[in-house]
Amino acid sequence: SLLFASNHWVFTIHSNTFKGFSVFLSTLTMGFIWSICFKKTHTLIWVIISHFLVDFLNASVPAFLDILQ
Repeated sequence: SLLFASNHWVFTIHSNTFKGFSVFLSTLTMGFIWSICFKKTHTLIWVIISHFLVDFLNASVPAFLDILQ
């Protein structure tokens, strides 16, 4: 979870939308939840699907590409 959050925090240097400590905390929380999901199911499919949905539904991809106004 800490590595997941740190990785996302480092790559936000290119995005003005997703900067700050709150982003670090939210990705830390999501990483923790997804690690529990993986431990219980022993498969990454639900983690991958939910990560896609989070990115798709909150417009992460356009924000990281700086096309979100």
